[in-house]
Amino acid sequence: MPPLPKLGTTGVQAQLKRSTLPPPTKGTTPGKITGPVAPPAPPAPDVPITYVQPTPHITLPKLSRPPTTRDLIIKRTFDGRTPEAARDTIVANCKTKLAQQNVGFVTQFAADRVRDMQAALNNVFTKGTPDRTFLEAQGKDATIGVLASMTDSARITYEVSKPNQKPLYYRKDWTGRFNQVERPSFVVMDAKVRLDPMGIDMRYPTWAHPGLTGPTMTVTYL
Repeated sequence: MPPLPKLGTTGVQAQLKRSTLPPPTKGTTPGKITGPVAPPAPPAPDVPITYVQPTPHITLPKLSRPPTTRDLIIKRTFDGRTPEAARDTIVANCKTKLAQQNVGFVTQFAADRVRDMQAALNNVFTKGTPDRTFLEAQGKDATIGVLASMTDSARITYEVSKPNQKPLYYRKDWTGRFNQVERPSFVVMDAKVRLDPMGIDMRYPTWAHPGLTGPTMTVTYL
């Protein structure tokens, strides 16, 4: 697949959104899936990484403006799934018993994260993008991970692991700067990537959010 243009987010995250969400519980904020009071769960025990060639089928329509993630036409994800299959895997991996009225909300969030992940992976695998340049600068001994979280403020986070060191986490802000952050909660996609030659090992961790078991309300948020 020829590389897609660098994807921007201007005008996407800044829009008002309406969502059906559970009432706030301790450690959460109305209108968002946010991290709990307790720190996020540590990464799962090491599992050998098996890189495979990425097999995406993603295109963009002709536009008279810079493209955003919402413009992507995704037929196959970077790990070779249909976007619907990836979305359904995320929903199935939720270990919380969802209230019926929350199923649609969670399903839409899962679909959005699949889309966010494809945009991030495109920028990782395309030479010359700020994301690729930042990750190349981490050194050849670094193992790179791309994490997608159900937390709206932490959609995509880069994980950099080196031998005998704790993983470090970075997130790009609206200015394009990469800031060191904590590991996000509610990680639903974990892509181990190899830059050259290109390789990917996509994982779909289990996750849970106790606030999704209860009744819902409609909120508006930025």
